[in-house]
Amino acid sequence: MIVLHSQEFLEKSYQLFLNGFRAQLDRGSRVARGFADLGFEEFYLTSSDCMVSILSGEQLPFSTADKDFFPLLSSDELIAEVHRHGVDIQSVDFIEQRNWSIEAMHTGSDRQSRVVNVSLECALLDTLEFALQSNELVKVANVE
Repeated sequence: MIVLHSQEFLEKSYQLFLNGFRAQLDRGSRVARGFADLGFEEFYLTSSDCMVSILSGEQLPFSTADKDFFPLLSSDELIAEVHRHGVDIQSVDFIEQRNWSIEAMHTGSDRQSRVVNVSLECALLDTLEFALQSNELVKVANVE
């Protein structure tokens, strides 16, 4: 059974993409695209030039040049991206069996983050956003 992502996860993933985040897309990667006010549709890449809709099973051509598709990363991939962008996850807690809390620290500065969300994946997306912003701030500070 394939589980679709939440609307919040899709929106956060899309926002990261709009802000310049790119991830390696390979066979088996999950991607999505938005349709104005209609929402999002999710796909699996079955080869470098083909994808299948998770909703309809329709097979469509795929090109990395198509700017409408954005990556939907798994929890493992999100954690790897957070670390790749210089942030160490200090703790992950499930508070009162309701909310996930992630505390993280950027290794190149004293910047810290604590995010809380009902979804672990959304909390990881927020932590990745912190990592990307921290990297940009450290780059600017090093230039000055």
